[in-house]
Amino acid sequence: MFHDPRRARQLFAALYLAAGLILIDQTAETVAAILPFRAGDPQWRFGAFGLAIGHATAFLVADVLVLTAAVSLGHRRILRGWGILHLPLAVLLAVTTVIFLLDAVELRASIQPASRPAVTLQAARASLVGSLGALFCLATAIGSWRSTPASPRGQPGILIDQPGGRA
Repeated sequence: MFHDPRRARQLFAALYLAAGLILIDQTAETVAAILPFRAGDPQWRFGAFGLAIGHATAFLVADVLVLTAAVSLGHRRILRGWGILHLPLAVLLAVTTVIFLLDAVELRASIQPASRPAVTLQAARASLVGSLGALFCLATAIGSWRSTPASPRGQPGILIDQPGGRA
């Protein structure tokens, strides 16, 4: 596909930069939107989770960029490390989704009857995305660990291989 493997490597390495930009931007935007932190307030938790989960697609794109670059370039340590980072993230998403559901039930009585269907639909969407996000993180952690060889020596990248069989 590429005539010069160095150029292909540079292109795949740029995916790391793109992912970093997305992660920094989306994290900063989310944190700025939910400040000041009021973790003891169910209304704040409900809104904060909804705002954060609204950025899930952007975080997923960044995740796929990192995974694509790591697999393509044969970066075993990055792939394993990225997978390890997904374990606590899976737990965090699962726990916050449960808390979100409990807050939704608690707040349902205080919502005006005309607004309940829309709020219920948004809560169901956020709960579904949170649950699927937790499963995705768990699958990524397991897949990243299992897909990397025990010994990286002599293992070329899947898409990019340098002369001499080294990635």
